[in-house]
Amino acid sequence: MNITFNNNKLKKYTNDDKLAERKLGKRETQLFKQRLDELEASKTLEDVRYLPGNYHELVSNRKGQWACN
Repeated sequence: MNITFNNNKLKKYTNDDKLAERKLGKRETQLFKQRLDELEASKTLEDVRYLPGNYHELVSNRKGQWACN
């Protein structure tokens, strides 16, 4: 799956674990990496709908986009 970032900080955190841990904390960095791994392993967004992380489809002018908490 193709993952894009609207936030350059998050993009930097994917490539620099030490920076991510310093800014997000150890637990949040682990969850962030886990969510990315889940997305990369999925073939469609329907595959992640029921995974931990509350993946959900957006509505209104963001229709066709997904988010996770």
